[in-house]
Amino acid sequence: MTSQARPGEEHVEVRKRRPFSAVPDDILTNCGLSERARLLLAWMIGRPDGWNFYVTQIRATFRLSKEQWRAARRELEKCGYWLSERKRNASGKLTWRHFVFDEPNNISPGCVFPPMVKPEHGEPCPEKHHPKTKDFKQRNEAAAPRALAHESAAAALDAGKRRRERPSGVVTWDASDVVEAERIEADHDPSAIRVAVSAIVTANREPVPGRVAAELVAMRRRAEHEARKVAADAAQRQRLAAASHVPLDPAAMEAARARYGLQRRRKITST
Repeated sequence: MTSQARPGEEHVEVRKRRPFSAVPDDILTNCGLSERARLLLAWMIGRPDGWNFYVTQIRATFRLSKEQWRAARRELEKCGYWLSERKRNASGKLTWRHFVFDEPNNISPGCVFPPMVKPEHGEPCPEKHHPKTKDFKQRNEAAAPRALAHESAAAALDAGKRRRERPSGVVTWDASDVVEAERIEADHDPSAIRVAVSAIVTANREPVPGRVAAELVAMRRRAEHEARKVAADAAQRQRLAAASHVPLDPAAMEAARARYGLQRRRKITST
């Protein structure tokens, strides 16, 4: 699409030879987001549908610190473009899954998209506000009740959390932690659990089930490594002991003495 030429103004024509990313205009002109958040969202939306990437990749591409990335992510999450879910995988471990959308999903009530302000001259453009179409306004209003329900569910979940310390020393916060703690206590010796809890507390960390399970795995690997090292040392000592009892050949010893004496005479002569 070519805009109408204006006399006395510089004209810019876009010519592209490479594949391009399709990004909705309302994302690029969303003045409710910072420039950094818009740039990151445009880059992520430009990937194919279902594309997986890593946060470290984004931070390395745009040279972002942890704080800068978290601030931009909070903006996107507040306006419904970013969603994080915590679920259990096949092994029962809690993992995070993150999703990015090209349209707002579960918009927080604090995220406002004001209407577009028509300037006095030139083409319409956003001035300190986000251009909002009628359809976008309807989606925003329809998403508000879902956002309130989502926040209510999150508040109820937080209200149900309570710190409890089990006799084994493992600390639980919710029902899923209790299930994980019971599994750990059933699969491991109580003394090993106490050692793992003590190591975590010494490091000034909370001994929640996930950390205790990881520490138990690390302890098992250290014990296996130490056992292999002890076995290797014992085998080496046995080989040395067996070699010390082997009878020596007198002729071989005499030949070795002769070679050693010849080498010494050559060294003295050369000096």
